[in-house]
Amino acid sequence: MKISLTFDCSYELQYGKEHRCTSTVITSRKSHPFVAIVGISNANHLRFMFQVQNYRPRDDPATTYNGKLTEGNFELQYRARCLYGRDVPSICDVGFVVNNTKEWGSSPFTLTESLQFDWRFHYYRFYLNNYPMQVVFGYIMLSRTWGRLFQNLKLKVL
Repeated sequence: MKISLTFDCSYELQYGKEHRCTSTVITSRKSHPFVAIVGISNANHLRFMFQVQNYRPRDDPATTYNGKLTEGNFELQYRARCLYGRDVPSICDVGFVVNNTKEWGSSPFTLTESLQFDWRFHYYRFYLNNYPMQVVFGYIMLSRTWGRLFQNLKLKVL
């Protein structure tokens, strides 16, 4: 699996490392599930892209989830794509953004996603559009044994 983040300084995330640029800080944790967090202050970038590249069998069944959770002034939006492995473990790529307009001064933004296949790889991309500012983007890769499903309810618990 390869994870990359495209913004003012393109960066390929290294497991357990921290990276800083002018308007962002990204860090990942050596854990299961794998977690990466990006703090985005952003003054002048229209869009941020976070890409996950997986080698997976092309015919693995997939399910997508998306939603929004609110707690006080905090809002969390998420998108997830889960692939159910027949011969390999099932994985679920979860991208989420936390914002707080009152206390952090977060700007309005949109969270979108795209999926692309080539002959060997799946590319799953998360986009933060419309000059995202004062937000936190997170990525979690969940995994389960062959064929076990992820339930939307369990994603909300995370």
